[in-house]
Parts: sequence; structure tokens; C-alpha cells
Amino acid sequence: VSGMFGFFSSVGGFQGNWGQANFCVDNAYGTFDITESNSEGSNRLLMAGNSGDVTGAPVSVNIQGGRFAVNGLNSDGNLISFNRPGPITIKGLHIDGTPPRGVTPAISIQPGKPSHTPPSVASAIIQGVSFFTPGSYNWSTLLVKSWVGLVSQGNVCSDNVGYAVACLAPSRN
Repeated sequence: VSGMFGFFSSVGGFQGNWGQANFCVDNAYGTFDITESNSEGSNRLLMAGNSGDVTGAPVSVNIQGGRFAVNGLNSDGNLISFNRPGPITIKGLHIDGTPPRGVTPAISIQPGKPSHTPPSVASAIIQGVSFFTPGSYNWSTLLVKSWVGLVSQGNVCSDNVGYAVACLAPSRN
């Protein structure tokens, strides 16, 4: 979706081997709901703007459930790259598979801080997300700007033998 107003809702289905992202909301604004999406081999689950983006109207994204396999991730490892003002909610997403060599999968929320008044705000709720990728307990699975409001609860990572353990605290930059 690019350069449009409005919203979309995607319920169920399978996306495989998408080049840029399964869902891309660059210049669009509105509310976008993704429910129980299943994916293999794609570069990203979601792409919303470029890192540090301060342009455009706020966008609201809700991801509920689903599964994303990390076997086709870009080299930056961002399976979700949310870089727009507005809220993002991710609940119950299951992330699994083996990433490409040297890639550490993460959810990245990196909007630019607007200089205009009133500022557009950004917030994130990340709950019940499971990172069942080998060794994910060793790296930051959430990369979030320090000024973004963040609720992170009940997320689990995988140790080297496949047990569910607590994830590291989110990396705030």
C-alpha cells in the first residue's frame, strides 16, 4: 500500500518469499490490521516508512497472532521495520526458523522525532511474542527509540537447545 488513504485488514492466509515485505505501508495512513498471517522465506513481515521517518500522517498497525519464519530475512534482521509516527501493537506473534548466517532477527521501531508542534507520537505494545529462533535469548529482539512509549510483556526467546526463556530487555537508542 503506498500513497493512499484508508485502511486494510488481512485475516489468515500465507505469504511466501516476498522481496521487500509481506505488508508495506509506506506513504499510506490509517489503521492496518494483520491477523493470523503465516509466512516463509520473506524479507520482512512489515515495512512502514524508512528509519528516522518524520514525514506523513500517523499510521496505526495491529498484528494479532500468526507466524513468521526468519529464513529469508534481510541482512539487517528487522522482521518488522516500523518507522512512522503512530501506534503499533503486536500480540501473540510466533517467530521461528533459522535466520541467514550472521543475521539476528528483531522487531525494530525507529520513527524520527518530529520537530513540529504538536509532535506526532509513537507507541508500541509488544506482548506474548515468541522468538523461537536458535539462541535468540542472546540478542536484543526489540530495537526501540528511547522516546517511543513502550509496553513489552510476556515475550519469550529460545536458548541454544530450544527451551523458552526470558528475552533480553529491549534495546533503547
